Amino acid sequence: MKQQKICFLGFYPDYEYLFFREINDANLDISFFNPKDITDKKLWFNKLPRYFKNKYHRKLIKKHIKENTNTIFIFTEHRLVLQSILNYLENIKNPNFKGVLLLRNPLNNNHKVKLLLPSLEKYDINIFTFDSVDAKKFGYKIYPQFASRLSQVLDTTVTYDFSFVGRDKGRGEMLNDLKNQLEYMGYRCNFDIRSANQSNISYIDYLKISLSAKCMIEVLQDNQSGMTLRAIEAILYGRKLLTNNPNIENEQLYDESDILLYQSTLNHEKIHRFMNTPARGSDNQQSIQYHESAAVIKSIIESINK
Repeated sequence: MKQQKICFLGFYPDYEYLFFREINDANLDISFFNPKDITDKKLWFNKLPRYFKNKYHRKLIKKHIKENTNTIFIFTEHRLVLQSILNYLENIKNPNFKGVLLLRNPLNNNHKVKLLLPSLEKYDINIFTFDSVDAKKFGYKIYPQFASRLSQVLDTTVTYDFSFVGRDKGRGEMLNDLKNQLEYMGYRCNFDIRSANQSNISYIDYLKISLSAKCMIEVLQDNQSGMTLRAIEAILYGRKLLTNNPNIENEQLYDESDILLYQSTLNHEKIHRFMNTPARGSDNQQSIQYHESAAVIKSIIESINK
């Protein structure tokens, strides 16, 4: 059986590269193309103004598409990538292009990207979202949020009760209030709330902090209805989850011994009972398989090949 060529195209964050590299399927020939892998090796490139950097990256993306026929390109909503693909399609007669756009964030937070999507749909690009509100509103296909269980962090020791790692994104006050409530109850917290000015930490370091606690915390951004990665990570690594996502109870992975939905004010008795109930976590094999990166990507490919 001939292998299906798959190319993950664009500027993926480190954690998604780690997820996709865990996909091992004899029927798939998987490659990655990030134009920065080329330009980072060119000393002169960093001296260019942003306009010329973007122009050169677009050129590299279009060249790679042109040279790789019979390939399914999978990309996310990075605007430069979308513009490059559109420019390529608009200037090629009868383009033989098969593309999958994975929306990794709610569309309400990205108006400029939203404007490009109708043009992409004209070229039969398959648009998938994890957000149920966006799926219903725009008619996009929905995929389950995904992650992969990474061997590098499986031996992380639990020394805290609750953890949160992430950017403020307007949630800082809520997160600090939550931390104060939990510490007042006597729980040990490991919070790393990052401002927009602070640099990113690696995904492996993020996981080491998150998994240092018995329970991870998920706080949704405004206008988000889909799960964040924390819900999947909690299940994959056998941790509990404290979340303000009201839709979590409708998800396949939901189990009241593992996941507690909270309002702004915490109930001490509920928290105590939840934290003292053994987690089902990694024993929930059906949910783990459903949200594994390999299973989700293979399901998406199968759906567009029908």
